[in-house]
Amino acid sequence: SSRPFWATGASALRPTSGGWLHVHENVARKDLEGWKAMLVEEVTAHCHAAHGGAWVVKCEHLERVKSYSPHVDHVVADLLC
Repeated sequence: SSRPFWATGASALRPTSGGWLHVHENVARKDLEGWKAMLVEEVTAHCHAAHGGAWVVKCEHLERVKSYSPHVDHVVADLLC
């Protein structure tokens, strides 16, 4: 899982202008929308913790890369922060 490194990615963003985070993860197909919402919420919190201020994080693109196992896909989310 890439989750332990989301805070590191958020802290690497420019404090005043933000940037992009490219997040890889294996996600159960049935949980994809919930995972996307949780990802945006957690990255927003990490951005706020690292830089303060009000951050808007949007998932601009979600790509299914490949099937990882039955009912689980490897996906990539592009977050604009």
